[in-house]
Amino acid sequence: MRRVDGDIHLLQLEVTDFAAVKALARALAGKSIDVAIANAGILRGRNMTADAIDVPAWTESFAVNTMAPLAFAGAFAPHVAASNQKKMIAVS
Repeated sequence: MRRVDGDIHLLQLEVTDFAAVKALARALAGKSIDVAIANAGILRGRNMTADAIDVPAWTESFAVNTMAPLAFAGAFAPHVAASNQKKMIAVS
């Protein structure tokens, strides 16, 4: 791994708990974040077909893989914008 200057903080967050995402962003108010990484992804309903859609599975996958990264980006955009590196990464 390449040398990293500065501090690295790993924080656990339930990304589909949008209130928790906002609360963490508020708790970090005034702090810049050079690299913010949202690492969450699931695949539910693998055996789903067009004529037998597993709505709960599809909804959960959509919430984790699509809605959560958007909520994360919105909540932490000011922190990243205030940093030197300005990097935000979503892995799903």
